[in-house]
Amino acid sequence: MTDIPDDAPDRPAPDDASLLDELRDAFEVDVDLPPGLVEAARAAFDWRRIDDELAELSAGMQVAGTRAGGGSEAIVFRSAGRRVDVELHPQPGGLVLTGQFEPVASARVRWESPRRASEAAPVDELGMFQLAGAPPGPLRLVFDLDDGTRLLTDWITG
Repeated sequence: MTDIPDDAPDRPAPDDASLLDELRDAFEVDVDLPPGLVEAARAAFDWRRIDDELAELSAGMQVAGTRAGGGSEAIVFRSAGRRVDVELHPQPGGLVLTGQFEPVASARVRWESPRRASEAAPVDELGMFQLAGAPPGPLRLVFDLDDGTRLLTDWITG
């Protein structure tokens, strides 16, 4: 550590003061950002640790998608000992997701997009669930099991 002499000035030198003013001005840029950009950036930053868990889960996960009749899409997610079958149904108010979680476990499920998430819905005694209002674009499912386990599907485009 550097010792500061007792006779050192309390204020920065004139050259230092102008440098500090220039730095302050450089960081006070007023930029109009597109609506939702800051929120999306914060959401991406907030989920950085969750993606670490997702990468681990995705290593053993297989995703298969096929087109079903009526414009719906059927997707299957697999991980060690788990399977999630999901159908995406386009509706005027957004996508409706119906599916089955196997093996059956007491859980709650929600969809997440980069900008928002749905309210959690229960997985019933047959492993069935339904979620509505999912926006078009990237989304994933989050299962919170009663035993404290959290399972995440890979991101898909709805």
